[in-house]
Amino acid sequence: MADRVMGKSDLTLDDLILKKRKLWQPRKGYRMGLDAVLLSAFAAPEPGDLVADLGCGVGAVPLLLTARVPETKVYGVEIQAEMADLAKKNVRLNNLSSQVFIEQGDLTAIEEKWGLGHFDIVVSNPPYRIVGTGGRSPSMQRSIATEEISCALPQVVRAAARLVKPAGRVALVYKQERLSELISEFVNNRLRPVRLRFVHSQLEKPAELLLLEGEKQVNKRLVVEKPLIVYNDDGQYTAEMVEIFYGGD
Repeated sequence: MADRVMGKSDLTLDDLILKKRKLWQPRKGYRMGLDAVLLSAFAAPEPGDLVADLGCGVGAVPLLLTARVPETKVYGVEIQAEMADLAKKNVRLNNLSSQVFIEQGDLTAIEEKWGLGHFDIVVSNPPYRIVGTGGRSPSMQRSIATEEISCALPQVVRAAARLVKPAGRVALVYKQERLSELISEFVNNRLRPVRLRFVHSQLEKPAELLLLEGEKQVNKRLVVEKPLIVYNDDGQYTAEMVEIFYGGD
């Protein structure tokens, strides 16, 4: 498994806070960020929902989703073998083998294994950057996770639209400067954008991230929610962010 590929010295065991979930992740290379936490809260599954996570990395979003709604089952797919192995390790660590299922492979593997129109919700934290824009990370693991090397936005949205049920929901976290592309891809795949929220590091600063939800084959109007502010002026997390981290505990 992952610790045969990466030794324990190459990993850190981190606290996700919510329901005391723990997460092994690479000491160097790609590590989960705040976007995973925000996506898990924004997706808001109902008890009993089946959720797919496209590009699940080491499994942070599935772990957080099942912590927020224990009756949820989450199926994750990850193209990088080392990351997928770590995700499986994290599932076992948190005793979630009956709720979280990880598949190693590309987006077509998830369609072939789990079937089309199978999920109530599909979530994803896709690679944000077009290849060649910005500096290349020395870590290929990080580059694959953050740049459109193995998959690009159109592929992610198309797979999400194929996997979700009619009237099901697709939720993504993405860079705000690519909003127009994201909405275009949703519409092209019969996903109606219905909920949008911008994420600001502080109130007076421009948005850096966005959270977008679309529903499949519905006719609804888009609702732009109030901005999500991460930090107060003193650099501490806002009350809403504390609520997101702790889930009301």
